[in-house]
Amino acid sequence: MNIARLLTETLENLRRNRAAVMAYMAAVAAMSLVFRIGGFFLGDYSGEDAVPAGVYAVSLVMDLTLASLYAALQAVAFSAMGREIDRPLWKCAGAAEALRRFFLPWFIINLGILALARIQLRAAMLDMPDLVILLELCLMMAYCLAVPIGACIMFYGALEWREMGSILAPIARRFGVVWVVLLINFGQFVVSRAAALSGAPPALEIIPARTLLDAALAMVDCFVFAAIWMVCQIHRNEAPTTDNDDFAC
Repeated sequence: MNIARLLTETLENLRRNRAAVMAYMAAVAAMSLVFRIGGFFLGDYSGEDAVPAGVYAVSLVMDLTLASLYAALQAVAFSAMGREIDRPLWKCAGAAEALRRFFLPWFIINLGILALARIQLRAAMLDMPDLVILLELCLMMAYCLAVPIGACIMFYGALEWREMGSILAPIARRFGVVWVVLLINFGQFVVSRAAALSGAPPALEIIPARTLLDAALAMVDCFVFAAIWMVCQIHRNEAPTTDNDDFAC
């Protein structure tokens, strides 16, 4: 299977799973709307040296809540997609089992990205440009790898730290096709960061537009997940003794 066929079949899998995809996009839009409105009323202290202590506490609670909600959503929606794409081999009984098995890895991934963003914001407030640039590179890597890593963990069936080499092997061994998926994720990162750093003053009027953008970017998450899931399938189905690469370009 070449890159063109991978992308074509990924789109077909999205069509087959359109109910899960649309539900994921709608949930992301709803969360984006609520948290962006909350952030607006919390205030913007990015240009100030002194930030009220209460703001830090509220921001921490918001970050933990956002990471938790996203993790729950990704565990449930992506498990439904994975079950349909790899039917009947990959099994997950339902939402409750998906949360039990996959909430924690997605929570760790989401919280890590939010932590990097918060640290970068603090570095910018302290006028540390070198650290800001370094953290921007870290954020880029995290955005590009988050969904692929989460997909590999789900395909494996659980988060097993001692087995991470085997869990992530499809990404490394199939990089000849995975790089295209990472490039799509990089485009998502560029669009997201461009919107965040556009310089537009915080205003309620732009929140609906940002919410629609977040929903569109959520569809990219689903596309990347489905593509990596297919890569994992090929990696699993390949006989250990063969040198054939089903994804060879």
